[in-house]
Amino acid sequence: MPTKRNIILAFLSIYREDSRIYYYKHSRQNGEIIEGVQSNEAAVKYILQNIAEREGNIDRIFLLVSKKVKRDIFAINNENLPNNDILKRMGGRMDTLTFFKQRIMTDFSYISEEKFATIDYDEDKEGIDAVLTMAQQVREYAEKEKIEPESITMHADMTGGMRNATMLMLAIMRLLKYKGFQAGKVLYANFDKNKDRNNPNIIDDITDIYNIFDLIAGAEEFVRFGSVKAIQGYFNSQPNMDLSRECKHLVVAMDKFSEQIKLCRADTFNNALGILGRAIVAFKQNERMTATPQEKFFHEIAETIESKYAPVLRKNDDVIATIKWCAENGYLQQALTIYTEQIPGYLKNRGFFSMDKDIIERAKKEQGHQTIEYALFCRCQSNHFDKKVRNIVKYS
Repeated sequence: MPTKRNIILAFLSIYREDSRIYYYKHSRQNGEIIEGVQSNEAAVKYILQNIAEREGNIDRIFLLVSKKVKRDIFAINNENLPNNDILKRMGGRMDTLTFFKQRIMTDFSYISEEKFATIDYDEDKEGIDAVLTMAQQVREYAEKEKIEPESITMHADMTGGMRNATMLMLAIMRLLKYKGFQAGKVLYANFDKNKDRNNPNIIDDITDIYNIFDLIAGAEEFVRFGSVKAIQGYFNSQPNMDLSRECKHLVVAMDKFSEQIKLCRADTFNNALGILGRAIVAFKQNERMTATPQEKFFHEIAETIESKYAPVLRKNDDVIATIKWCAENGYLQQALTIYTEQIPGYLKNRGFFSMDKDIIERAKKEQGHQTIEYALFCRCQSNHFDKKVRNIVKYS
C-alpha cells in the first residue's frame, strides 16, 4: 500500500508589535478553541490538530515568505506577546518566520525545524515566479522521499500574505493538482481584534468553494473535448453529497455521450445525443428546494453545456446539422463517419437519386454490414454527384 503523506501550503503574514493571543474555532465544529497570535497560526494549527488525527501527521509545511516576514520586528517590551521566554533566549528580537516556527513547534512536538520549507517571495518580481518555485519545491520533496504525487494530500491556509496571495495560492494548488497531487482541506481564518474566547474568530472551511473549480474545469472539458472524467471525479470525491435523481441521470447521459464520441458510430452517436438532450431538460426542470449548493451551481453549468450543444440537441436526427456541429467543434473523425454512413440515405430519402432493381441487387452483394445506399454511394464516381453532396453539406 502506497505511503500517504500530508503537507501544508501557506503564505505567511507579518506579526505586528502590538500582537497578542487571539481565539479561533472552526465554523462547522464545536471543537476546542485554538489560540493564535495571528490568523496564519490558527489555520495551520487547526490542520495540524484535526487533519493529523484522521489522516496521519503533517510531513511538511511549505511557506511563502516575503522580505518583511524575515525582517526583525519584535521587541521584548510587549507584555501581551506570548512566548517572551523564546524572545529572551533569542536576544530580545525575532523575525516573524522564526517566531511562527517556534509557536508551532512549541504546541506540536513532532514538528521540528526540518519540517518547514520556505520559499522567498520577492514583491518586485512577477508572482508567477513564486508559484513555479513553490510547486517545484513540493515536487522535489516528493521525488526525494520517493512518493508518488497521488499519495500526497496538500492542505492550504489561504489567510495570510500580500493582497494577491489568494490568487498565488490558488495557482500553486491548481498546478500541483494537475501534476497529480491531491487537494485536501482549504481554510481561511477570519480576524477581528475585538473577538474573545467566548466569541472567537471563525476558521472557515472553504474546501467546497475550491472544489468548484474542478466542476467548472470538468464542464469546460466536456464542452471542448466531450470528456466527462473531471465531472465524474468531482462528484465521486464527495460521496456524501445529496444529489437528485435528475442530476445523477445527467452525469450518466454525459458519460454515455462521451463513450460514443470515442467509438465513433453514427447510429449510437445520435441516440446518445437524444439521451443527453432529454437528461439536460429534465435536470433543468428539477428545482429541488433541498438541492445542495453544488447541484445548484451545476444547474448554471448545464445551461452553458446545453447552449454549446444546442444545434444537435434540438434536432439530433438532422444529419447535416450533426456533421456541421462535429466539424466546428473539432470532431473531424466523427463528422467523416456520419458523412459516410448517413449521407447516402439522406440523399436517397430526399430524391437525389433512385435505384432500380438491378442496382439494388448488386449493392446487396457488396454492402456488408452497411446500408444499400452506402454501398452504392461508395461506388459512385460521378463528379456531378460528388459536387451535389458537397453543396448539400455546405449550404444546408
